[in-house]
Amino acid sequence: MKKLLFLLLPVMVFSQSFILSNIPLPKTYIQDLDPYECDELCMQEYLDRGMIFSFLAHSKNSLTNKEHKEARVLLISILNLGAFHSSKQLNIALLLPYKKIGKYAASTTNASFAYLITKSHSFRLKSYKVDSESVEDLELALSKMSDDGFEYIIAPLTKTGVNSIIEINPVMHIYFPTINKTDVNTSSPYLTFGAIDYTKQSDLLLKEAISPLVIFSDKSQTGKKLATYQKEQFLHPKQEEIDVNISTDESFFTNTFNLFSQDEVKKQRKYKSHKN
Repeated sequence: MKKLLFLLLPVMVFSQSFILSNIPLPKTYIQDLDPYECDELCMQEYLDRGMIFSFLAHSKNSLTNKEHKEARVLLISILNLGAFHSSKQLNIALLLPYKKIGKYAASTTNASFAYLITKSHSFRLKSYKVDSESVEDLELALSKMSDDGFEYIIAPLTKTGVNSIIEINPVMHIYFPTINKTDVNTSSPYLTFGAIDYTKQSDLLLKEAISPLVIFSDKSQTGKKLATYQKEQFLHPKQEEIDVNISTDESFFTNTFNLFSQDEVKKQRKYKSHKN
């Protein structure tokens, strides 16, 4: 027992408690001491030669080159640099129907916050919960957002909710990450859609697939829709009424299915002639 206490004594004497500090990390500010102007070619030369601090010093003003903008944002995030100049705060609201999208609401919030925090730009992010996707509930939430000073909104809604927004026709910039623009009918310049175009993806996959085709799907609305579409497109590729996005070009499976049918006919004929 004495030996055990002797062995544990250094651990108890030199043990420390590690607690996360609430003090924010320090930021570095780069000053431009160069008396000469630096144009786009000069900025590119700094990047090519690895002179990132000279590049950052001259990039305090707005940049027109897209690659230079991306490089500036990346370097500021990596080096934890302070903002070169004060700019207008970016206000973004999250419109979240928790009862409809469940855990996706939390993932949308986390993804939005993680993206904004890497941009080294002052921002305000606030979430607004709605009980349903009815026109009344969504219109009330949008009105509240407008009163709070929000002009940009991220709204992970279902197709029902998006159609309600279209009916409201708000003059606010709204991004729908869950809906593709082909799924709804709107010409509003304020609405942006970011979901996958499953129909185009299915068409590309069907052209590359080899018969026989096996379709796996879940019980969700999207899964059932895709399974039905792929089955009909494989069996009846010439039918244009299945979906407005179906290509008018001849499908790869048209020839495959026809050849398969002809082979079966030939086999049947050979079987009958041999039997006679």
